[in-house]
Amino acid sequence: MFRALVWKEWRQLGLVRWGGIALGAVLPLAFLAGAQLASHGLLPTGTVKEYSSRDLMYELLPAGFALGLWPLIGLLVASQAFGGDRAAGTENFLLERPVPRAAVWRARLTASIASLLLVLVATAAVGVMFALLSGPPPQIGWTRWLILSGLGLGLALLAWIGAMLAATLLPSPLGAVLLGGVVGGVPALLAGQMTAAFPNARYGDLHLGMALPWILVPAYVAASFFAASRGEPAGRGRVRRGAGIAVGALAAVIVIFIAAAPIAVQAHARSGTHGLTASVGGGSAFIGGGRFASAGGWIADLKSGKKLRFLAPWVGDVSWKDDGSIVAVVASGGPLGSERERARLEFYASDGTPARPEVQPPDSGFIFGLAWSGDDLVGLAFDMEGHQDRLGVVVLRGGARDWTRTGFERSGGDLRLMERLDDGRVALLNFDLGDRAASGYVSYRGSKIFLVNPKLGKVEGPIFELSSNEITSETGLSPSGRFVVVSERAKEGATPNDLDRPRFVRDVATRQSAPGLAPSARAQWLSGDRLAWTETRSEATSLIVASMDGSQNVVRTWSHADVGIVASPDRRAIFVSVLPQRPKTGAAPAAEGTSAVRDTPMASREGAFEEFVYLVDEDRIVSLGPPFSDRLSDQKYTLWAGPKTLARIAPGVVALEDLNAPGKRRFVLGSESDLR
Repeated sequence: MFRALVWKEWRQLGLVRWGGIALGAVLPLAFLAGAQLASHGLLPTGTVKEYSSRDLMYELLPAGFALGLWPLIGLLVASQAFGGDRAAGTENFLLERPVPRAAVWRARLTASIASLLLVLVATAAVGVMFALLSGPPPQIGWTRWLILSGLGLGLALLAWIGAMLAATLLPSPLGAVLLGGVVGGVPALLAGQMTAAFPNARYGDLHLGMALPWILVPAYVAASFFAASRGEPAGRGRVRRGAGIAVGALAAVIVIFIAAAPIAVQAHARSGTHGLTASVGGGSAFIGGGRFASAGGWIADLKSGKKLRFLAPWVGDVSWKDDGSIVAVVASGGPLGSERERARLEFYASDGTPARPEVQPPDSGFIFGLAWSGDDLVGLAFDMEGHQDRLGVVVLRGGARDWTRTGFERSGGDLRLMERLDDGRVALLNFDLGDRAASGYVSYRGSKIFLVNPKLGKVEGPIFELSSNEITSETGLSPSGRFVVVSERAKEGATPNDLDRPRFVRDVATRQSAPGLAPSARAQWLSGDRLAWTETRSEATSLIVASMDGSQNVVRTWSHADVGIVASPDRRAIFVSVLPQRPKTGAAPAAEGTSAVRDTPMASREGAFEEFVYLVDEDRIVSLGPPFSDRLSDQKYTLWAGPKTLARIAPGVVALEDLNAPGKRRFVLGSESDLR
């Protein structure tokens, strides 16, 4: 009986099948004829000077199939299969037979989907034949055909499912075609709208708004089945049943999204590696999901390791006051993973409670750099007025609600905030950039260092100028502002290793180089204008701490080792990580399927490995026991969370460890098992 029903539906869909195949055969000829007429100026849409039949067959034809013909056939076959008998007046006769209505519905489903797939395969074969006749494929080959064919298959199935539900509910096949196009497009449109409105409601690369609306697709199928196969034999009540299921599924999508979005946002912030921003005095820290905190993050108590408050993404710059009492955050996060049109400045106390009312950025721009100076806050404001972008320095006085403009502005993004100096002023690095060339290259013409005086609300200087052959970084100025680390800039077209470029310590006032000081690229300033860096000569690597009077202290020396250093927030201690030296270029490759560097424990490789903290003022080393990581390139690293607290970070893990209790960890995210 079922086979007879399928055969009946198959015969009734014959006209739609042959019509779809015929349209697929005519479409390539129509494109060629239209291009030829346009080349002679015979079309009202415009004139085409020249065209390539190969471009038409490899670009325009698959787009025409995917975006036009195939969805149309999907609408037609479903509307005819599920609404044709009702429109012809034969459905009541069929329902009076001793045939289960579910079997009738399944037969229509089988015949219509088979007809749709046949048309898709036949028209695709015709299109490929025309493409081959037009010449060899372009440089990208058949990639465009494959991508558009996949898109067309998805759109055709959406159209077919939408028309199936519409034809089950409406008496007219034409009405089912029109309504089916709308119903079938709802999941795709809803997915696009929800993803755009709530971009941060996601986990990894999976957006919640993109995934949930597709629940409607099986709901449409269920609505069509229960509308056609349940209730009274004459079909009364089918509209109520089908529409109820479809509308209920739509409501379920919205309810599930509202409930799941906050969970997804925090779960995404927990995943991957994290960044950490702590104050000089410690107490609390901001732990950002993602390396740049864009996934949001938490204000956490360093003593207990407890998360105090979650800040929804997007989170930009984060800056703590020196005493750790208040943190300023540039954020644009809204409810359910949405984003506000403009970022605002939010203030939170160390316990996570709001400390001050939020402050909007000045004018039409946004804030992307922050630095505290006492109770005042220095920021960089990017303003957009007319067609010219301006970057300026602004100051937010303690407790004020409005920004004070310093009057210091530059066109383009060429300003960077440097470190806050001991006297409370904030250093400002201004790159002098030339116009962007057609190739995209922007010339560098030197840079200048200024000082922002928040109390006076103005920018002073420049106090130091660098030529086009010199460059410094945002961390190049010493805590007192008296010295700056300058490196020779690579010549245009040359690409030397950045670690090999000559570096000097210059006196800001006299521009003279400090004698005997040639720090490496990893140099870091310490309190009292001391400088720490690692220096490698031959196979020996040393950790050096130097004063500006020329005296140097070689803390330790290792053989065949890579040494990394990180200065503490108060610049009075250095975290030191010593790993075996990476294999040099040209070394024998590892066995196939392995990585000698990544997979081999350090204990089995040449060279010492250890972790310790060097207390600069006391000239004392605090051993941390076994290293946090015993492998290279395992995505584990260590940051400072306070003057006496380290943050051990791995994918999905942030643990706090005090110097007076090495190895004892307080987990803010993850657990000990996640480190194995």
